[in-house]
Amino acid sequence: DTTEEVLYPDRYKMTMKLPMGVIVQSLDGKSGWMSQGPQTQDLPPALVPELAKGVTAAGGGLGFLLAAATGKAEVIATGADTAQWKQGDFEAKLTFDPATHHLIKLSYKALGMMGPAEQETTFSEFQPIDGLTLPTNEATAQNGQPVGARVISDRKINPGVKPEAFKKP
Repeated sequence: DTTEEVLYPDRYKMTMKLPMGVIVQSLDGKSGWMSQGPQTQDLPPALVPELAKGVTAAGGGLGFLLAAATGKAEVIATGADTAQWKQGDFEAKLTFDPATHHLIKLSYKALGMMGPAEQETTFSEFQPIDGLTLPTNEATAQNGQPVGARVISDRKINPGVKPEAFKKP
């Protein structure tokens, strides 16, 4: 059971309820932290940019589209249904469904469990949510190997999340 909270453009919090306890990872806009039970610690500096990628990829890639729409990212069409997206050092390939124009796949370099990896996330089962059409199924692979899949059972847009919710306790 996982909950994600995102406050664009740079705040992210994921709370995972696991059999061994609750794990929280958060990015407050500048630094990251994680907690497990009563222990809280700063994330290593190398992991903060990886967590920042989570802000962009959250919501079915909504952050990619928001950054492009607001001029904070450069997007170049590379094919009829593909585009290269770039914001600073972060680059990704976006693939769109030719019939619906929904974002169906993201590919980018990430830090995987075994080191640097090519990460690919595919999106499916799109549903209308608060005026947007977003995916409810996501599958992620690193270097071609599946590493995660999830089904989103509830998604809220603009639920009133405050910046303070992302601060280290």
